[in-house]
Amino acid sequence: MDAIANLAVTAFGSVVTVTNPCFEERRITNRRAYALCFAKSGRMVYYHDGHEYVSDATHALILPMGATYTSACTEAGEFPLINFYTTDTFAPAGFISLEIADTDAYMAEYQKMEKLALIKPPNVFLSNMKTFYGILNRIYKEKLHAADGKSYDVLRPAVHYLEDHFTDPNLTNRMLAEKALISEVYFRRMFREKYDTSPKQYIQNLRIKKAESLLHSEYLSITAIAEQTGFSSVYHFSRSFKKATGYTPTAYAKLFGGSADSI
Repeated sequence: MDAIANLAVTAFGSVVTVTNPCFEERRITNRRAYALCFAKSGRMVYYHDGHEYVSDATHALILPMGATYTSACTEAGEFPLINFYTTDTFAPAGFISLEIADTDAYMAEYQKMEKLALIKPPNVFLSNMKTFYGILNRIYKEKLHAADGKSYDVLRPAVHYLEDHFTDPNLTNRMLAEKALISEVYFRRMFREKYDTSPKQYIQNLRIKKAESLLHSEYLSITAIAEQTGFSSVYHFSRSFKKATGYTPTAYAKLFGGSADSI
């Protein structure tokens, strides 16, 4: 996974969906570009340097540029491909197999790139970069969450609740621990192990990020923003915001486009 975390794309090639009938075999010599390959349906097996790599509903692949390999479709289907080029620092020894929860979750993003490949707007490269790195980031996060195993599963209900209710000024560790069905002490310890911060600070960070977004508005006062982000008072909000960003809310609004009132 470290390989895709540091992957630096320089250009994109074709974005196509290949339809393969069952049992069809193909041989590719000196592949011209890297490709991120999904299986929208069906199952494909690639043979390279004595190894087998499977592309199916729960496995995406990065096909290496310059490789010579054989592919065999063991179950007829559609196989979306995003061809791309990278800096020389990306040099995998062979295929990269990427476990994913479900291919369907990635198809909307793939279709964005497929559409852009046809209409080619002026900002096509920037749009594709945003979408492609979003896909890679999602794959990377899925892998991290899977590696967390049992501890992540235990925390999941609490984290989901936290992310939906972080603006509630009455949100507490006890409430979150109850959602995870564990003790408050155990919840705090597991949360810190996973996120490298306390639940309180995690909530605070979410509130500050939301406040930054709201401060770009020309229609909300500092008082209203403090209330909407879960702070108990304008004073607490202003002090916390300045500690986190280096600016008072008023100064931030003036610098970055808002016109919120002063306090």
